[in-house]
Amino acid sequence: MIVDLANAPLPPDLWGNKAARLSKLATEGLPIPPALCLQPGAVTGLWRGSILGHWLAALTSDRVVLRSSTQADDRRDDAGAGKTVSLTDLPPSTEHLIRVIEQEIEPDLSRYEGGRCCILQEQIPCVLGGVAFKTPESLVVEGCYDTPLATTGGEVPQLRLVCRDGVREWEFIDHDSVQYQRLAAQIEDLATRVHTVMRTPVDMEWMFDGRSVFVVQARPVTAPLTSEAQA
Repeated sequence: MIVDLANAPLPPDLWGNKAARLSKLATEGLPIPPALCLQPGAVTGLWRGSILGHWLAALTSDRVVLRSSTQADDRRDDAGAGKTVSLTDLPPSTEHLIRVIEQEIEPDLSRYEGGRCCILQEQIPCVLGGVAFKTPESLVVEGCYDTPLATTGGEVPQLRLVCRDGVREWEFIDHDSVQYQRLAAQIEDLATRVHTVMRTPVDMEWMFDGRSVFVVQARPVTAPLTSEAQA
C-alpha cells in the first residue's frame, strides 16, 4: 500500500510512530515536507514504479530522503534514536529508490513487529536546521547552518533560544541578530503548535530553506532536558 502522508492521520499500528505523528501534524496544517508512505512490498510491480515516478516529477527539490518508521522508535517512553534507517541526499530516480527500498529499507523493517513503513520524503534545501524542545514550562531551540539532517549533532549552535517563565534569551553567533529574529520567532511558534497537537513535551527537528520553516521530525521528549540545554 502507498499513501500520501498528508491525506489523513495514519494509525501507528499499521504505519509506525514516525509516519503516524508526521501525518497527524500534516493534516492539522503544519508545514511538513511532501512525503509518501510505503508498506513493505509496496514497490513491487511496474504500476507502483509509475506512481513513484509521477510523485517524484512534481517535487521542487532535486534530493529526497528515505526513512523507516516502526512502532519501536519515537515511543513515549523511548525515542529509539539510531534504531531505524535514515538516508539523505538521494536522487529522485524511481529505479534507484526502488533498489534502495528493497535492499536497505525493507530488510531493516523486517526486524520489527507491528506497524511499519518506508517514508519517501522531499529533502528541504537547508539554510539552517536544528532542534526544538518544547514543554509547558520552557522552550529550547538550537540551529546550525547547512546541515542536511536538521540536528546540531553535538556541534556548537549558531542560533540559540531559551525561553523559560516567559523570559526569552536569544543568541545568534556570527550573524546579524535582527535578520534572524523573525526566523527564531517562526520556530518558536511552530514548536508551540506541534506541542499543542501532540499534547506532550516535544522533541522537534526543523529546517529553514531560506523562506519557510518545516517540521521534519517530531517525537515525545523521553528524558529531562540537561542542565546545559536549560542554561
